[in-house]
Amino acid sequence: MENTYFRRAGAWRWLAALLLGLAGLLLNSCSTSRELPSKLITFGFQTLDPQVGIPVVMPITKLTYRCIPVTDLTELDLESVSVGVSQNVRCLVFQFNQDGQRKLWRDTALHPGLMMYTMVNGAVIGACMIEQPLEDAQMTVFVEIPDDQLVQYAKDLQDSINKLQAMRR
Repeated sequence: MENTYFRRAGAWRWLAALLLGLAGLLLNSCSTSRELPSKLITFGFQTLDPQVGIPVVMPITKLTYRCIPVTDLTELDLESVSVGVSQNVRCLVFQFNQDGQRKLWRDTALHPGLMMYTMVNGAVIGACMIEQPLEDAQMTVFVEIPDDQLVQYAKDLQDSINKLQAMRR
């Protein structure tokens, strides 16, 4: 019983951190004329325990998984996002900054053999299998976004990253 409480508390802590972060962004935007980013990027890891995490549904295949959001790895840790090709499939390539690289390595070292999900504005857009710790500050994500929309989607994500970086300065 006690263990279940703490598992559920993790989801509430993640939600509280997200809400506090959004409130901070809104307060900061009220005091300046900066525009808020339109896409907020977060990440999460698959959990095999049906009582832990939140359910996520892939947008096209409608596959459902349980996910534990990662609260310390966010769009503030990203330098760029671009369209790439892996295994003859178009995908998004996320490049992390130095702080993000450390967090990415640590988080992926703790979750080998599980899926890592990428979420935009709270909705899952894609996933990648973590086979080993990611050391090169780069993550390739297979996304469920139509190919004809992928380039524009990557540009929109990059625009949001740029806006957040400008807000940090």
